[in-house]
Amino acid sequence: VILANSDTYGGGGIFGLYFDELENGYSYTFNFNCQIRQSLSDSVPRTAPRFTSVIPAGTSGWTKFWSTGSTVGLLGATISIEHGGLGGGAIEQMIVMEELGRALVLEPVAETLFQCAWLLEKCGATDLLAGIVAGDARLALAAGEPGMRHDLADIATSAARESGHWKLTGQKAVVMTAPWATHLIVAARTGGRAGDAAGLSLFLLPADAGGLTLHPYPTIDGRRAADLELRATEAELIGAEGAGLELLEEVRDRAIAGQAAEAS
Repeated sequence: VILANSDTYGGGGIFGLYFDELENGYSYTFNFNCQIRQSLSDSVPRTAPRFTSVIPAGTSGWTKFWSTGSTVGLLGATISIEHGGLGGGAIEQMIVMEELGRALVLEPVAETLFQCAWLLEKCGATDLLAGIVAGDARLALAAGEPGMRHDLADIATSAARESGHWKLTGQKAVVMTAPWATHLIVAARTGGRAGDAAGLSLFLLPADAGGLTLHPYPTIDGRRAADLELRATEAELIGAEGAGLELLEEVRDRAIAGQAAEAS
């Protein structure tokens, strides 16, 4: 069991949620048995005033989950053992999401770990996984666009290859946790047109890439989102060209399941 409070760590935070005098002495515990189970102040929920003052302002410190002995950081729960994680699957995702919901954790754990890290592994783009496990890398998935509804085939953002580099042009809407991200995974068309099942691909780019503009805003639950503009923004193709739709549909199903667990 690892215990952390402001006396021990000098007013730090866990999952990037700063705890102050109002929360002084509240314990954060990590219990590892056959499966990961985490309880973050589940007896004393977070207070709304701190959410409305700190989180919407964009303040979010991302702290590391430290390891002792056989205890492994929670941010590697579903990342393969080969890449420094615990190798968990859907069950572990649901357990973690249930506990994060109980503690009202706002930071982009689901977006980084259960959506983007999963996509990176599926696409064979594994360079960032160690940074995710260490708590240094945060990711957001940019798929939805203005005017889109549920059909991911309606993505219209385009990707063109110029001088050996992929350049993205288009708009993305309500990209959850994008203001906190160090990197983005963007869905764009390398073929076809909006509405076609074929031709969607996935791209990875840093959040400070040239030609990328974020328009951030707070969401009603105290988190952050952003609308994106991409103007010939250079990005790296991950996975096979044109194979993005099936992966996006699967990650959406995983996200729905995770939200159900978070709300339980």
